[in-house]
Amino acid sequence: MLTGGEPMIAPELPEAHGGLGLPSLASGLIAEAIGYADINVSYLQILGSLNGKIIAEYANPDLANHWIGRIISGQSIVCIGLTEPRGGSDAANLVLAARRDGNNYILKGEKSSISMADQADACVLFARTGKPEDGARGVSAFLVPMNTPGITTQRYRDLGSHAIGRCSIFFDDVAVPLENRLAAEGAGFVQGFPRDAGGEGTAAVRRPSRPEVPPEFAGAHPFEAPEPPVEVGEVGETGLPGDLLDAAVALDQEPAGRSDADARQVGDQAPAGALSEEA
Repeated sequence: MLTGGEPMIAPELPEAHGGLGLPSLASGLIAEAIGYADINVSYLQILGSLNGKIIAEYANPDLANHWIGRIISGQSIVCIGLTEPRGGSDAANLVLAARRDGNNYILKGEKSSISMADQADACVLFARTGKPEDGARGVSAFLVPMNTPGITTQRYRDLGSHAIGRCSIFFDDVAVPLENRLAAEGAGFVQGFPRDAGGEGTAAVRRPSRPEVPPEFAGAHPFEAPEPPVEVGEVGETGLPGDLLDAAVALDQEPAGRSDADARQVGDQAPAGALSEEA
């Protein structure tokens, strides 16, 4: 997804990989602005930022170069495979197993409630390489192409959000090359991702729950897209709308150690909107 020839998906990714190297908040503001029209479309920005940053930081250079450009351009979607039927997103209790077999890992198990799984080209997958008693320290991460033999998906019949969709992913003795592991074995969570990879931008523009309907949406016909509540500035040299870029840079330069209240107060200067809490 490009605007003026510049990426609107994960613009915070390094320029060496085709990103713009912008503050992470830029992605959150872009996703929020797009979400006014269709939250389903903004999910591409959310997944692109989350998974793109994980891949940029932890994948080997060849793997990163192959996938990041495709994510930024919108050619490929990468989902994130964390949630499981038994323990949800509890990293300490993941069951899906990754067994080392020479230069491969053999994956066996199930992921559940994975957004866009049946549309994704690859999955950032968290699997257990250690013993159950190792907890989160026995979990490793992998980048797994979704067309790998042995992978199947089953879509849930949800109410709404059909464009995004949620699925179970089944891994039946799926062979993944050693070079597709992200970071060291057992470091899937110890090194701090996905907690700190790509979530800063969306977290920065989240609001406390607002039960009231914004005035600009009141009375809008359910089949008519309301006018955007905030005028988008001219697209500058970066390809980003000027008001979004200015807000992102200003917030990124705020002194460290701000309280949550301070962050919300500054964030209130940016366009308000709603984002999904989970990727």
